[in-house]
Amino acid sequence: MTDQRVSWSEIAGTLCDLVGLRPVSPSSIIRRPEFWRRCALVNPKWSWQPHSYIFVDGIVSACKWNCCRTYEQSSNGNLCIWLGFAFNRGTWWEHCWCMLGDRIVETESSHDIYYGAELTSLEYDQLASLCRRSDLSQRRNARLWTMENGWRTMIPYDPVVHAAGLGRERDPVTNEPKEALGD
Repeated sequence: MTDQRVSWSEIAGTLCDLVGLRPVSPSSIIRRPEFWRRCALVNPKWSWQPHSYIFVDGIVSACKWNCCRTYEQSSNGNLCIWLGFAFNRGTWWEHCWCMLGDRIVETESSHDIYYGAELTSLEYDQLASLCRRSDLSQRRNARLWTMENGWRTMIPYDPVVHAAGLGRERDPVTNEPKEALGD
């Protein structure tokens, strides 16, 4: 009787095929070998230990721009920007987020797994240069990730009302933007 077991590579290949991966721009920093070698799992205990988040207001689908804005207006010298992939809803998405110590500073929705690396100052300068080409704070018909009544939610973005809060954490009681992250 011959062994009819399925090989591990076939099992792994099938399971990997069930997970989505959004395409990445050919010019993305992620595709540089020196960047990719630095990448690591940010939250290795993701399946059983909840993440420690700081949520800040951000334009929907503009994580890189949001992170540059958060970083540039933060007075906290320990804040850093990360780039990589975030896993959510069965798909890996190219994503940018900030870190304050071991806390994930998220400008969009929360994700289950974060895999990436902290940007070097040169990489940050390149990313910020691209982000400065457009002022998304004046975008019309955009949507905003924010906190409302303790929940992360998307609302219509109004530049007059929301521009000052972009990249800032909201006070859970007053719903007003805080002066500093993580207070």
